[in-house]
Amino acid sequence: HEIQNELFLQSSLAVKKIALQDEIATVKQIHEADLAEIGSRTISIDLDPTKFFRNELVQAIREIRNDYDTDVDNKQAEMQNRYSSVYNKLFMRLNRPDTNPLYNEQKHGQEERVCSGILEAQNRNDYLKPTNQDIKNRIAELQRKLNSLRKDDSFAQ
Repeated sequence: HEIQNELFLQSSLAVKKIALQDEIATVKQIHEADLAEIGSRTISIDLDPTKFFRNELVQAIREIRNDYDTDVDNKQAEMQNRYSSVYNKLFMRLNRPDTNPLYNEQKHGQEERVCSGILEAQNRNDYLKPTNQDIKNRIAELQRKLNSLRKDDSFAQ
């Protein structure tokens, strides 16, 4: 009797297995049909992104070049000012008409104040350069966003 139960259980499991295999095949066919339908609904558009970004790349390169040129000009002017300051200081020391220690001490104090003022101004200028550059970058980013919004609005209309 137990053998008959096991044979019956085995045959019922075989039937379930066949039914599940059929169901798997059916689900696969439905899935493939759905994929084919979705694939037929999609539109293939081959876009060349360089057409859209070429002007932005040219503008970015131009901005980088302008920033570089400005930085080089500023550094050159700064070096020229320092050279002139050192040259004038040395020239004045070598060509002093008087040898009065009090006069020399006063002049030296004035020179030091002027030099420290120049150095302070240069340091302040160097300190403000990154802030100025940051502001320029923010303005450029806002302009890009504005241009993008304008383009989006023109496409939407």
